[in-house]
Amino acid sequence: MSVIQLDSLTKRYASPRGASAPPTLALDQVSLTVPAGEIFGVIGRSGAGKSTLIRSINLLERPDSGTVRVGDIDLTALSARELQRQRQRIGMVFQHFNLLQSRTVAGNVRFPMELAGGRSAAQMDARVDELLALVGLSEQRDRHPAQLSGGQKQRVGIARALANQPEVLLCDEATSALDPETTEQILTLLGDISRRLRLTILLITHEMHVIHALCDRVAVLERGRIVEQGPVIDVFLHPRHTTTRALLANAGFLLDEGDAPDSGRPVLQLTAIGDAARQPLLETLRDSTGLRVNLLEGRLTRLKGIPVARLRAEVLATDVALRELPARVAALGAEAEWLSPPQDAPQREEACA
Repeated sequence: MSVIQLDSLTKRYASPRGASAPPTLALDQVSLTVPAGEIFGVIGRSGAGKSTLIRSINLLERPDSGTVRVGDIDLTALSARELQRQRQRIGMVFQHFNLLQSRTVAGNVRFPMELAGGRSAAQMDARVDELLALVGLSEQRDRHPAQLSGGQKQRVGIARALANQPEVLLCDEATSALDPETTEQILTLLGDISRRLRLTILLITHEMHVIHALCDRVAVLERGRIVEQGPVIDVFLHPRHTTTRALLANAGFLLDEGDAPDSGRPVLQLTAIGDAARQPLLETLRDSTGLRVNLLEGRLTRLKGIPVARLRAEVLATDVALRELPARVAALGAEAEWLSPPQDAPQREEACA
């Protein structure tokens, strides 16, 4: 496993209108650390700079300034020969597979080992067999790419990326060309590979579903800058930047945060994670505090397999002071937040006013 560390990466492209037009700023002082062994996602809209970012890590795109470190090695300081050798530590999975049509499945997986050298034919054959078993394609070894489904092609791409036993795996929109069912299978495979091979994985995507299903951490890229980053569960539940909120809302992960109802009643948001999300939270609160609510909206989802429940509700009545409710909710292992603050009047009459 290796840490990926980017420091102040900047990349500009010349304008297609010629030298007289200002260049396009694709990356603007991007700094990012991907901890060893984690699956880190970078998400953003089209044109945000995602592809430039991921291609800068193995220097397929060389940044104008800044540094790229994989483990202890500063790739930006290497000669062309040294860089070629270090790239063997970095596997890459492409959006459109990039398979060699003239080669079989086994031949495609074998190809990076032939380029790297250092293995006998028998050793390469054994490694091909191992990788095809890993991605579930042993029976397709003699087929050509034209005979494969999209999901099978991407499995070949993943096996090929692992051929030289990399420490880091880069995924460039690896599921965007696949149907939803196949996407789920590829995400499961990547998660399994990360655990079994102890790989550091960095992926870019425009799909929030990929982030919440697979990643440990996420960074949000907008116009070449990272505008928000953190553990996936924190970013999904407490997004700060407008871009993050828009991406979550468009994907259906953000509860409606429009105007509160005109009733004047306080509005409470409840969030439960893990085991607490499986408990009858509202029923328990009703029994212990006399809480009655008008449920406005609710969502149950999973973030990397962890259940998360979130509810928004008008408080109609309660037998305890409203200011006590957050502590009562916390005692049940959940979190409460007032979206429309309560008044200081006491208990049941307060909520019903």
